[in-house]
Amino acid sequence: MNIAKKIGKNFLKMFFFDEFIGRRLQKPKVLIVFLLIVVALIAYSQCTYELHKSFFAEQGSVLSVAFSLDNTMIISGGAENTVRIWDFEKEECMKCFAQHTAAVNSVKFSYNGRLAASASDDKSIKIWDVESAKCIYTFLHDGEVNHVRFSHNDKFVLSGSNDNTVKIWDIKEGKLAHTFTEHGSDVLSLDISKDDKYVVSAGLYAIEIWEIETMESYQTIELPEKKLTTSVVFSPDSKFVYSGDVSTTVSKWDVKTGKLVETFGPHEGMVRSIVMSHDGSYLIAGNDDKEQNAIDREKDEILGDGQNLVRIWRLNDGECIKVMSKHSRGISSVDISSDGKLIVSGCAGGMIKIWKFEP
Repeated sequence: MNIAKKIGKNFLKMFFFDEFIGRRLQKPKVLIVFLLIVVALIAYSQCTYELHKSFFAEQGSVLSVAFSLDNTMIISGGAENTVRIWDFEKEECMKCFAQHTAAVNSVKFSYNGRLAASASDDKSIKIWDVESAKCIYTFLHDGEVNHVRFSHNDKFVLSGSNDNTVKIWDIKEGKLAHTFTEHGSDVLSLDISKDDKYVVSAGLYAIEIWEIETMESYQTIELPEKKLTTSVVFSPDSKFVYSGDVSTTVSKWDVKTGKLVETFGPHEGMVRSIVMSHDGSYLIAGNDDKEQNAIDREKDEILGDGQNLVRIWRLNDGECIKVMSKHSRGISSVDISSDGKLIVSGCAGGMIKIWKFEP
């Protein structure tokens, strides 16, 4: 940031004080180009994408990461069958929940911060009291559970499973409220709209959008074979769904028509995780290029040509404004803080990285 400002100041100094430069800047075209360069340098200097924290969370893969709504904690789940809550500023594990018997694929805090949910290959969803670190509910599927989400009013937990279903669980009653069975394949990802009216879920062959009030399918988006979807999110206004897939792209779909609107990419490998900023201005995508490289274990940096990256897309013009985060292994999960100032990424190498993001 300081370098860019110094360059801008030096150009301005040359503009006002150097007779040679001054004569050339009297030409309108040269002056316009000069001013555009100065404006671009100053604008760029205001953007911050620096690594804030970096620490190993476990020996196995980190499969899921998420911020608490107040941005003071991170929750993680992974291949060691555990759920961990972190004070990321101190890089300390505050709590560890170890009741799952298989890998934890997805974790999430409730919006009031009192509860946490985890989904596992042991076919269960567990609801945890964050303060007491006790499991208050265990809900079961007939297959491995890939994804879990709270409704924004914290009344329900939603889960997607390899048993081809999406289930809605009533937290207050501690029981199953509804099961969506339209998918004919594993359900890999899901999201709920900000107004709690719709659920989107990604299967191997289709994206389904469900209306919660009627408990019926609202829209089905049939996917081409190469569009195998790994992650889905709603836009804040619920008009669009964004999906990340194995064909290295992020796709934007119209909820009402089910039509493809726009694509973002290509990325360097399959897009494993996407998340939307809370104001809908940016989309963050983490990819896994599957290439195994030699790594600097101490720094978690790639020594080969692997491209496990986090990309930030500005949605109003479809521009990728930043590429960052060379994790040692594929990125499995990304999240953005509620104030939009921090991004967290977790990878198969067991590392969690937190980035400052100030566009």
